[in-house]
Amino acid sequence: MTTIIIVGENGTEVRQQGTVETVASAPEKPKRRRKSAYARAYARHFRAIKKAHPRYSFARIAKMAHKKTRAERKGGTKKGMRRKTARRAYTK
Repeated sequence: MTTIIIVGENGTEVRQQGTVETVASAPEKPKRRRKSAYARAYARHFRAIKKAHPRYSFARIAKMAHKKTRAERKGGTKKGMRRKTARRAYTK
């Protein structure tokens, strides 16, 4: 901001004039993406397993959490596994 002091002819009048300089504001942060239902469920399972087994490695906890999350979200069938009723139909 630049300030200019103007003194009147008789020395009694004092005024300040200035120009306001705009400061470049920080760029706005982009909106954060909403967590999916799967990610929320995985995080919940991960925290629970970590609390129960604090010495397990990350890989082991992650595998267990994904396994629980898949079972919860898909209704219990594992990848590549058929349901019991489907297996009965093909056996004689």
